Amino acid sequence: MSAVNTMAIQATPYTIPLAVSALIVGTLLVLTITKRHEKGAYLMIALFTPIVVWSISYALQLGSTTLDQALLWNTVRFIGPAFASLSFLLFAFRYTDRSELLTGRNVALLAAVPTLTIVLVWTNYFGLHELIRVDAEMITQGGIERLSVTYGPWYYVHALYSLGVSFVAAGLFAAQWPKVSGRRLRQTQLFLFGGVVPTLGSLLYAADLTAIDWGPVTYIVTAITLTTAIFYY
Repeated sequence: MSAVNTMAIQATPYTIPLAVSALIVGTLLVLTITKRHEKGAYLMIALFTPIVVWSISYALQLGSTTLDQALLWNTVRFIGPAFASLSFLLFAFRYTDRSELLTGRNVALLAAVPTLTIVLVWTNYFGLHELIRVDAEMITQGGIERLSVTYGPWYYVHALYSLGVSFVAAGLFAAQWPKVSGRRLRQTQLFLFGGVVPTLGSLLYAADLTAIDWGPVTYIVTAITLTTAIFYY
């Protein structure tokens, strides 16, 4: 894959909510770093960081006017969906009284698919295989240049894994709901709401029901609900 030759950026209406996502989640990331000694803060940092990367890189992808430029940012973008859902699952383990599952071995096993995905997406970018992207081209849609990708087999493994992990995390909080009361109940409700919204957003994109991935934008809800639940309840 050749290097990006230009950095021409087109204005699109889709970059605005992504920029807002990066700003809001980035601000909450900085806040969380300042409160990193609170319970669960490091897991929130692990969640918020890929969301910020996802928002910025996807905005740059949508603003790209050349194939090389769009493919580069599409490659960087994979960090978000690969690790955000995993981080939320680990967070769910912590806050549904399953901290014993947070062992180095378990985390390494759960991180195997996201890590392999990042390796494959970059080696695909450099033309070593077509497991993530078989073909890609720039198309004009509504007067805007947009990257259109034909995905390879591992992309679907990655998508199913990320969605599956998100559903498991939401399910853990749903199961926790009737077991808690008071402050913990309010926290659990916020955690569940914060997990369901981006899962549904990503599901719409994975099912090809929308041409735009609203995942990083819907994660604004997750960032706000988690920050509220942890630091203000």
